[in-house]
Amino acid sequence: MASAGDIKAGRAYVQVSTDDRELQRGLLRMSKQLDNWSKRATALGMKVMAGAAAMALPFASSLVVYGKFELELSKVAAISKATATEIKALREQAILLGKTTFFTTSQVANAQKYLGMAGFNPEQIIGGLPSILDLALAGDMDIGVAADIATNISTPFNIAARDISRVSDVLAMAATSSNTTVLEMGDAFKYAAAGAAASGQTVEELGAATAILANNGIKASMAGTSIRKMLITLSDPAVHKRLKDMFNIDVTDAMTGNMRPLLSILGELGSALESAAPTQRSALMFDLFGDRAGNSAIVLATAGKMIDNFRGKMEGAGGSAAAMAKTMADNLGGDWIAFMSAVEGVQIAIGDAFNGMARNILGSLTFVSRGIATWITENQKMAIVAGAAVVGVGGLGVALITLGLTLKIASVGIATFATGIGLLSAVINMPIRLIRSLSAACMLLTKTIFSTRAASAIWAVGM
Repeated sequence: MASAGDIKAGRAYVQVSTDDRELQRGLLRMSKQLDNWSKRATALGMKVMAGAAAMALPFASSLVVYGKFELELSKVAAISKATATEIKALREQAILLGKTTFFTTSQVANAQKYLGMAGFNPEQIIGGLPSILDLALAGDMDIGVAADIATNISTPFNIAARDISRVSDVLAMAATSSNTTVLEMGDAFKYAAAGAAASGQTVEELGAATAILANNGIKASMAGTSIRKMLITLSDPAVHKRLKDMFNIDVTDAMTGNMRPLLSILGELGSALESAAPTQRSALMFDLFGDRAGNSAIVLATAGKMIDNFRGKMEGAGGSAAAMAKTMADNLGGDWIAFMSAVEGVQIAIGDAFNGMARNILGSLTFVSRGIATWITENQKMAIVAGAAVVGVGGLGVALITLGLTLKIASVGIATFATGIGLLSAVINMPIRLIRSLSAACMLLTKTIFSTRAASAIWAVGM
């Protein structure tokens, strides 16, 4: 039997029930199940992606580092014209120093490149590189800059690659015993080295002169250009004669014909002018060396005992760069950088192991890519059609995450639909309840009418 909420029409009827509780419960169960599936699929997708990324990261990063190192090493080989055997030796040195020093393997290869650019052959590069590393660390500078400074100095002074530590040690000693830095010393030498070497000065003599000037506020390029100007002036035969006639000072060595040490000449000139008035002394210095170098000449001429002091330091500077580098690296920060250099050594080893396979894969991909590019060029219309039909397909993790999101949306939609059904049921029940109320009122009214008529009839009979 149909419920009171059913509507019947004759013998054939359609039953529309407003009892939707079973439908709502079913939809809510489905929504909950889809929500659970969504959470599981999303979690699994995230784990798959995280696992794949974690496994791929060490290999990918190692291949990137290895590729950079190999590129630098190829540049070294090209610049130095190294043979296969020499390339192997350069490679072994770069890997060894990268694992055991403050610098990475790629940085070491970069320094080898700079030495090659300075004209060093592979054997000279291998011999001089450790000193370059010490200079870079002692001067707190880029390893390429250190190599550039050292070679700019060693070349004019004709210092062999195996003895390039002599340059590093003089620069380091000056930086630790005077008011200057390795970088400022390198800048000073850049301007003065060629002229000093040509006039017979030594690296140690130039280092002492530069350090004395630095203690008097004359540094870097200013010091270098001043020394260069003094050397040019002292190379003039007219100046030789003038100093000989006025102060009995010999500019050149009688035995070799080379210019005597710069600090010796200026020291003797200072002693000769010691009794002169300061204004007279300054006037003569500026007259001899000009406005640019006059102040520096006065400083060096009046340096007195500092000349012998700094000469002694420069001549005994052996090992200064290595000692300074060791001190600067002896701390937690240095330990961390050394650790990271060792880590890069591991990456290089991984890259070396996978080098052949990676190159084959990249070679195949390059071949395929070039073939595709050629095909697209020759078949542009077909490429456009194919491009329009291509749908990007993500990895397993992305697919699972997308599925999870879709199920989540479906779950929310079904829950919303179930709620809507409930609201719709309430809306439908309202007119039905209204009809029921009207029907009851009509029945009550009919009964009232019939009761009234019956009462009237009985009253009429009684009359």
